[in-house]
Amino acid sequence: MAVYLASFNPPQPDDEAAALKQRLLQRETQAKTLASEGARLYSGACMACHAQSEGAQLAGVRPALALNSNLNDASPDNAIRVVLNGIAVPATPALGTMPPFANHLSDRQIAVLLNYLRTEQAGKAAWPDLQQRVTALRSAQ
Repeated sequence: MAVYLASFNPPQPDDEAAALKQRLLQRETQAKTLASEGARLYSGACMACHAQSEGAQLAGVRPALALNSNLNDASPDNAIRVVLNGIAVPATPALGTMPPFANHLSDRQIAVLLNYLRTEQAGKAAWPDLQQRVTALRSAQ
């Protein structure tokens, strides 16, 4: 009887083939995720809350960055201020807050991160002289 009932289950791949497939998928995902410094910064600082894929959600939401007006704007000033200062009071309570990164990321790292987000998420050209603008806005605080 057990053999008959088990025959209705789909065949299971052997353990070695399944492990190989899993290792290949992990390498491919890691290579895509960590392909550039901007991607690595995004992965470490932003992805937990902003990734649009399945997985754990820290704040209960995943605010999409692709349509973010700050990344699509001709001026990087608002995007820089958000990264430097965070968002203490979100537009709606469901969005949750965003921590400030002024004490965690250098001007160069913020410029790399924001230009990565602008090109990868918004599909726009990188902002020119972004690091200098980050430095100017940070010093004006």
